[in-house]
Amino acid sequence: PRWTAKKYCRVHKKKIEGLDHFCQWLNVSIGRSNYIPFVVLVGLGCLQFCLQIAFCVLCLALWRQDAVENMNSRALEILFMSAAAANVCVSAPALCMYGMLLFFHAYLCTRGISTYEYTIEQSGKHSGNRAARRVHTSNTAAATTTSATAATMATAIVSDSAEESQVGLEKTESGGGGSSN
Repeated sequence: PRWTAKKYCRVHKKKIEGLDHFCQWLNVSIGRSNYIPFVVLVGLGCLQFCLQIAFCVLCLALWRQDAVENMNSRALEILFMSAAAANVCVSAPALCMYGMLLFFHAYLCTRGISTYEYTIEQSGKHSGNRAARRVHTSNTAAATTTSATAATMATAIVSDSAEESQVGLEKTESGGGGSSN
């Protein structure tokens, strides 16, 4: 059912057969018709950055001496070393990102679910935590409100009692408030 069910893509505003996800980097919906080319693209990206890193390491480690001898300039040697090192510094994080993407899709394939289904599954796990926090927060807020209301009511009752006592004392002192026998 994963590859045959049609799902609505909000970006393209149409149903796509076997919709896995919308790739914002490629600006295309990944579905049944292009999932394999997508995974091949990711795999080739991994291969490209592996080769770039390997080539730069070889340049720095094995071919550096030959390159330095042929350049006859300290400035060119520094430029060569800097370019190779910069290439490794850029390629290593890119390889990590492509690698994580490739392994993530391999993981999804072993589970037999789409990226969309995985996202919904994860949001369900987190929304349960959010709902529990929301209930706790609302219970705490309600308890605080109830406590504040009770305190206000208690203060009002005490104030009323104090006023009644004061009025009773004034009546007794003036002689008009007591019971006459």
